[in-house]
Amino acid sequence: MGIKEKSLVLTKFVEGKVKFLSTGMVTLKITNRIPDPEKDGDVEEVSYISLPIKSIGMIEFQEQLEKEAPVPPTKLTTVKEGSELNTDMGLAVGSITKVFDVTDEDYRKEFSEYHSDFNWRMAISALDMEWEDKEGSPIIEFKRKKEILEASGITGHHLDIIIEGVARLTSERERMADFLSRKK
Repeated sequence: MGIKEKSLVLTKFVEGKVKFLSTGMVTLKITNRIPDPEKDGDVEEVSYISLPIKSIGMIEFQEQLEKEAPVPPTKLTTVKEGSELNTDMGLAVGSITKVFDVTDEDYRKEFSEYHSDFNWRMAISALDMEWEDKEGSPIIEFKRKKEILEASGITGHHLDIIIEGVARLTSERERMADFLSRKK
């Protein structure tokens, strides 16, 4: 694929005239092994699915994820001599205070699930498409989109391809690799 570059020098920013959104496509390879009636074995049937993607800002993405992060429950605790609450926070020994209970089993399970969904969330955020259920109603919830993708057979490797595609939309990595290898 060739690269067509253009440079725009801004001396005045006019609302609505310049878009910083990068868009592109990623292609996922789908392979099915099917019996070959003419031979004693299987044949591979290969197809490709192209998906539109858009750039996503990592800072904005992380800020959004922070808003959705699970919060641990609180518990009452007594401040002990030499504890972090006493020495670092200056709370009086013997006073009772509320602290987050990060040892709570339900919270740990919810946080673990939330943390493991990072790549899923990034890939789904980058897919530049509308989502509909079987009845044609729009789908906006992350968990529902993830369920649909999982049921369709998408793999972790497919997610990696989507995420790499997003990174290439705004990255100089490929050009730098060509420069370093002296390829034109």
